[in-house]
Amino acid sequence: MTVYSEKLASYVLGLTFDRFDESVIDRSKELILDFLGSAVAGSTVSSSQMIIETISRWGGIEESTIVNNNKKVPSLNAALANGTMGHALEVD
Repeated sequence: MTVYSEKLASYVLGLTFDRFDESVIDRSKELILDFLGSAVAGSTVSSSQMIIETISRWGGIEESTIVNNNKKVPSLNAALANGTMGHALEVD
């Protein structure tokens, strides 16, 4: 029996850009810009600097960028840092 996460993954893998309505694409762009603005602003606070310093010490494959920083770190670590910065100021 297929679990729900496998069904969802299969659906997502089958999506192509041309299947999205233009309004969905436009809204997605707005949300991405909102996150980036929040993350750039949040990157300046001390909690964000602490997480960046900690993650930098963990090492690993340099595959993903931390927002507003030239550091590349493993994807999961970048997601942690970027998410932390995106919510640091609660402006999103």
